[in-house]
Amino acid sequence: MSPVPFVDVRNITSASSPRFKQGIDGLVKQSKQAINTGKSTLNKELKIYDQFIAREKNSGKPVYIKLFSEVKRILQGKPASKPSSLKKRTPKST
Repeated sequence: MSPVPFVDVRNITSASSPRFKQGIDGLVKQSKQAINTGKSTLNKELKIYDQFIAREKNSGKPVYIKLFSEVKRILQGKPASKPSSLKKRTPKST
């Protein structure tokens, strides 16, 4: 198995850009390969992404917070959440 090349996530301007999707795919692939080869564990990878998120919250861009949160969500195996406008809501009683 060949090593995963460096994943370049610099200069991502929006969450709808193709670089954003490529960044998510590349980071997930890189993390999964590190876990499979025994260089890392799932918990270590999740802690790394927690640190990335904390760093970006202090002095970074919101798009990077979303990027690292998505990678973390995929590694945890959680399904994507529905937008709040599509969730079922109970009608308010009058």
